[in-house]
Amino acid sequence: MMQFVHITDPHLDLQPLYGVDLRGRLERLVEHIARQEKNAAFVVVTGDLVNTASPQAYRAAAEILGRLPMPVFALAGNHDDPQLMYGAFPEVERVDLAPGRAAPCAPHVVHAPLFDAVLLQTRKKGAASGLVRQEDLDRLRGVCSAFPGRSAQGDPRALLVFMHHPPFLSGIEAMDAAGLENPRSLRTALEEARAAGRTAAGIFCGHLHRTMTGLWEG
Repeated sequence: MMQFVHITDPHLDLQPLYGVDLRGRLERLVEHIARQEKNAAFVVVTGDLVNTASPQAYRAAAEILGRLPMPVFALAGNHDDPQLMYGAFPEVERVDLAPGRAAPCAPHVVHAPLFDAVLLQTRKKGAASGLVRQEDLDRLRGVCSAFPGRSAQGDPRALLVFMHHPPFLSGIEAMDAAGLENPRSLRTALEEARAAGRTAAGIFCGHLHRTMTGLWEG
């Protein structure tokens, strides 16, 4: 069994926001994970790491998350500035997951014996809404077709997808208006993956500030 931790939308700010100590809250979360989730193989933060993008805020986020004993992977949300984020969470194309501690980073693909994870960058510059980029859709297709040992039944390993903007409608009107603009493109890529023998075991998102689970497009 593989365990991992999904964090989203910490909105770290160096000053209290609406009276909330967001730095202290993230520190308490990290302490909880380190104490209660010791068997987790990795942690993913699906965007909005900081509330107002600055090098100082990202360094603070990397320092706090870097206290965890397992690898931490991050991707950008609509509040993030990817270039500033990459200064503290280096952008890498692929990570081959290994046990132990590693500095936080921002990979596009995480590969492990039991799974492939694809981190889709949905941030759209200057907008609260999101868009899956063509290069990420191509990367997803490449991951789903690149496993050399797959059988006629397909690749038995799990396929995990992480992204900031959810591809489904939530029923929260204001958030749906700032949702993912091209969910059909993602659906098409996942249908192609399924036809090739890779079915997504889960799509993990943020943005809504709500806990929701369910099935999307099968």
